[in-house]
Amino acid sequence: MAGGVSPMTKKPRRRHKKKTELIFQRNILEVENYHDTVEKCAQKIRTKTIKPYAQVFARNVEDLIMLCGLPVVLLYTGVFETRHTAFIPGAILKIKKNLGKGKPLTKSEHRRIHQEADRQLRKYSESAAGKEAIKKEVEFKIEHILNMSDMRQAVINLLRAITVTSWTIFEALSKDIWIAALNSNCDILAKRAMKILKESSPSGDITSKTISTDLLAKHGFDVRNCMGTLLSGKFDFTGVTGIKKAYVYAFDNKKMFERIFDVKGLSHLEASRHVIVHNAGIIDENYLRRTKRRLKVGKALPLNSRIVSRHVKKAIDSGCQLLKAVDKCMPR
Repeated sequence: MAGGVSPMTKKPRRRHKKKTELIFQRNILEVENYHDTVEKCAQKIRTKTIKPYAQVFARNVEDLIMLCGLPVVLLYTGVFETRHTAFIPGAILKIKKNLGKGKPLTKSEHRRIHQEADRQLRKYSESAAGKEAIKKEVEFKIEHILNMSDMRQAVINLLRAITVTSWTIFEALSKDIWIAALNSNCDILAKRAMKILKESSPSGDITSKTISTDLLAKHGFDVRNCMGTLLSGKFDFTGVTGIKKAYVYAFDNKKMFERIFDVKGLSHLEASRHVIVHNAGIIDENYLRRTKRRLKVGKALPLNSRIVSRHVKKAIDSGCQLLKAVDKCMPR
C-alpha cells in the first residue's frame, strides 16, 4: 500500500511488542549465568577482611536470580505435576496387573506406582522431544497468564521487588566493604577518609578535632580497628553520588572508582528504586531530573522484563567491579 503500512503488517507487530515486554524467559532469566560470574569473582578476592562480604554478595545474587525466575519455576513445577499425573495410568498397568479383580491398591503399590510414574516422566523430560514439549507448554502458559488483566499488577509488583532488591544488595555491599577496608587499614585509608571531618558539622561524636568519651568507651578506648565504622556515618551510602564520594576520599585511585560509579545504568537503578519505595512507583520531578527520561510526572514508572534485567545485570556487574577494585587497592 503506497505511502503507508498495510493493516496486515501492523497487528503482528503490536503482538510481538507486547510479548517481548511480558515474557520472562527471554530477558529476566538471562541473568542466571551471572551467579557463576559472581562466584568466580568472590573466589578471586585475596583480602581476608573483604572476602566474607564477597561471599555474602554471591549468596544475595543467587537469591535475586531465584526471585527473577520465580514465575518460570512455578510454572515448570505445575507442568511437571500435570505430566506426572498423565503417566499414572501407565504406571498402574505396569505395577498392578490384576486391576480388573477389584482389589484395592496397597500403600506399597501406591508408592511403587508414583515411583514408576516419576521414572517415566524423568525419562521423557530428559529426551529431546520431551524437553521441547515442556518448554513450549511453559512458554504458552506464561504468555497466557501474564496477559491476563488480573495478573498485570502482580507482574509489576514482582518487577518492582526485583528492582528494589537489585539496588539494595549493591548498596549493602558498597557500604560493608568500605567499612571493612578502613577498619583493617587505619593508617592509610582511614586517614584519607578523615578529610571529610573538615567538611562536616563541628558537632557530633567525632569531629576533625575531637572524639567523644562515650564513643571511645563504646570501643574500649581503642578505635584503631573501627575507623571505618566511625567514619561511615559521615558519608551517604544510600545513593551513587554519596557512595562515590566515600570511595574517592578513602582510596587514591580516583579514576578507577569514577568509572564504576559514573555510569547511567547504576544511577537509573538507584532512581528507580527510590521512586518505587518513596513514591509508590509514581514518577516525580526528582526522578525525571536525575534520569533525564522523557516521561510524564504522575504516571507509573514503566517496568518490563527488559528494563529490569538491565537493572539486575548492572547491580551485579557494578558489585563485582567494586569488589575487584577494593581488593586491588588494599595494601598487602
